[in-house]
Amino acid sequence: NRYSHDARTQFLNWALVAAGAFDFAADARGWTNGVALEWENGTWGLRAGAFQVSRRANGLFMDPAVTRAWQVIGQADRFFQLGGRPGALRVLYGASRARQSTWGEIFANGFDTFEQNPGGYRLKHMAALNLEQELADGLGAFARLSWNDGRVQPFEFTQMDRAVSAGLALRGLRWGRPADTAGLAANVGWISRGQQRYLGSGGIGFIVGDGRLNYAPEWVTEVYYDARIAPGINLGLDYQLAVNPGYNADRGPVHLFAVRLRTAF
Repeated sequence: NRYSHDARTQFLNWALVAAGAFDFAADARGWTNGVALEWENGTWGLRAGAFQVSRRANGLFMDPAVTRAWQVIGQADRFFQLGGRPGALRVLYGASRARQSTWGEIFANGFDTFEQNPGGYRLKHMAALNLEQELADGLGAFARLSWNDGRVQPFEFTQMDRAVSAGLALRGLRWGRPADTAGLAANVGWISRGQQRYLGSGGIGFIVGDGRLNYAPEWVTEVYYDARIAPGINLGLDYQLAVNPGYNADRGPVHLFAVRLRTAF
């Protein structure tokens, strides 16, 4: 997404960098191996890819059994003009097959199965809508909807089964700093009933879990200012407000502050 995809200069929150409920294939550092094909003609775009998934949930090593463990993604893009200003709508579908246990298997076999993955290979379906639209010179809006079937444990990206996000990005044209950008966005995330039950029973995932859960959707609002202070050097200030962090109404709100320095040559 033009206005929200790069944590080096834009939003920092995972669910704003990408679709929060789409369990993208990656190891614990965010990398994988795969192949992708793309075609576009300026109006339409079609993209497809196949990628390795990790051997264990959020693990460092990829599963070598590529005929049994894989993720495939298909995407269709529609580029358009609205009031003479560019926009795009992207539709994604993904299927991920990995040694990820269903919630029923985790309760039957013990909570250690979340990390040890003794179950067989299970399939997860995912989908996302991704919209961007220029509103004025230097001002753009974006929105995302994402979903996964929630039948199996989260495995790669983050612990989120439904997500809605939207925001604005404004370049500094109006105050004489065209290389600067300010952004404001929010994401609301939900988890499936199976994951609610798991966390409410004291389960710990690879990101979320604190021994008890008074469930509520997690709401995060983020604002940033990224300034070009010299050629190749950007300095960013970032603030996030997390309400019901970790889907727990008994926690927070949490205030998160960040300073980001980026150099590129």
